Amino acid sequence: MKKRILLVDDSDLMRGAVRNFLQQRLPSCEFLEAGDGKTGVEVARKHRPDVVIMDIRMPGVSGIEATRQIKLDRPNTAVVMFTLSDNPKQRQAARQAGACAYVLKDSGPEELAKVVRRFARGQRRRKGRPPCML
Repeated sequence: MKKRILLVDDSDLMRGAVRNFLQQRLPSCEFLEAGDGKTGVEVARKHRPDVVIMDIRMPGVSGIEATRQIKLDRPNTAVVMFTLSDNPKQRQAARQAGACAYVLKDSGPEELAKVVRRFARGQRRRKGRPPCML
C-alpha cells in the first residue's frame, strides 16, 4: 500500500515545489494537498495520511491548531512542521500540538526529504533525541 503524504501550505508555489521535489525522491508515495489549515484537517480525516507536512502561518486555522486537530483524530500520523520561522515559542507550541519534527524552509530540500522518508517508513523519534529541533 502506498504511503500518503499531505502537504498543507497556503502558497500554491511552495506546495507544488515541495510535491515535485518529494515525488522524485519518494516515488512510491501518494501526495495530497491542502491550501489552508481547515482544509488540511478535512483532508487528513478523509484520506488518513501517514505524514503531514504543515506550514505554521496560514490564514484561518493555523498550522499549530490544525496539527492539534489532526493528532486528536489520527494520533499515529506524523506531522512535520515546515516553516520559515525559527521561533522557540513556535517550536514549543508545535511540540505541544503533537508535531514530530520542525524543519525550516531554508534548511534545504534534502533535509525535508530525509525527515519525511523516515516518518513515511514508520520510524519515529530517535531514542532520547527529537529530530529537527523539536
